[in-house]
Amino acid sequence: MASVEKHSHRDGKSFQFLMEPDRLWVLFGAKPLLCYVFNPERARPFCHPLYTLKGEVVTLDAPYDHLHHTGLYMAHPEVNGCNFWVDPDLPYGPPEKGRILHEAFEKLACSTTSAEWTECCLWQNHLGSPILHEMRKVKVQVALEFEAWHMDWTFHWKAISETVTFGSQTPYHGLSYRCARSMNLGTIVNSEGKEGPKECDGSSARWCAYTGRLNGRQGEATIVMMDHPKNPRYPTPFFCMNEPFGFLAAAFSRNEPFVISADNSENPVTFRYRIIVAQGGLDRNLVERLFDEFSELA
Repeated sequence: MASVEKHSHRDGKSFQFLMEPDRLWVLFGAKPLLCYVFNPERARPFCHPLYTLKGEVVTLDAPYDHLHHTGLYMAHPEVNGCNFWVDPDLPYGPPEKGRILHEAFEKLACSTTSAEWTECCLWQNHLGSPILHEMRKVKVQVALEFEAWHMDWTFHWKAISETVTFGSQTPYHGLSYRCARSMNLGTIVNSEGKEGPKECDGSSARWCAYTGRLNGRQGEATIVMMDHPKNPRYPTPFFCMNEPFGFLAAAFSRNEPFVISADNSENPVTFRYRIIVAQGGLDRNLVERLFDEFSELA
C-alpha cells in the first residue's frame, strides 16, 4: 500500500491517500473515511466501505440478497437497452448487461481542507461498444464540530457516437446507497417535511436522509443525499426504502426518460450530488447549512 499525498487539517489531523492496485483509500487523522474501488473485474467503480468519523461502517457491498449492490455507486438499469445495474458476471438479470470502466485518474490531490480526485470512466454496453464518456470528480471534506464529513460527486457525461437514453421503467437508479445491515428499518425524511419510506419514495426533494442504528453501543448514523440546484430536473425524485433493507437513490429519470444527444461533446450533461456521513441522528440545521453551501458551488 503506497502513500500518495498527505496534508494537515487545521486541527492538526491530516488527509492522506493510500493507493492499492485496484482501490484508493482516503484517510483523515490516520483513520479511514472511505475506500474507492476501481477493480476492473467489478461492474463499476464504487465506494465501500464508508465510515463515520468514529470508525463505524455504514455501507454494504455485494450482500447475498442483492449481489450487485456496491455500497455507494452510480448505476442505471436502462441505458439504450442495456442494463448497467446488474453485474455482467451474475447469473440473473437480462443478458444485455454493461460495465462502467475505470480508465484513469487525472488528478489525485490533498489540501489542508480536502481530498479529491478526478477519474475518466467509460460506459461500455453488452456488445463491448462504448456509449458514454464520463468525467467523475469526487471531493471529501470534514465538519468535525458536527461529527460529520461529506463528499461531493460531479458527473460530466458525453455521448460518444449516438444518442443515449436513460429509461424510466425502473424506479431505482442513479447515485445509490445501500446501508449496513445494522441500519435496516431506519428512519427516512426529506427536505420537504415528509417522513417514512412510503411518503418519501418518489417524492421530489432537495435532499433525503436515512438514519439507522450502528452495531454495538455506537448509537446511530445518518446518511444524507443532496441534489444540486443546477442539476437537470432539480429537485430530483428519490427512491427510498428501509425494509427488508435500507436504500437511497437520486432517481433522475424516474418520471420520464432522460436523453443525452449525440452532439453534446462541447456541452456535457452535468449532475452534482453531496453525500453527508454523520454520527448520530438527523441534524436539520447542519443539513440545511451544508445544503446552502453546496448549492452555491458552480
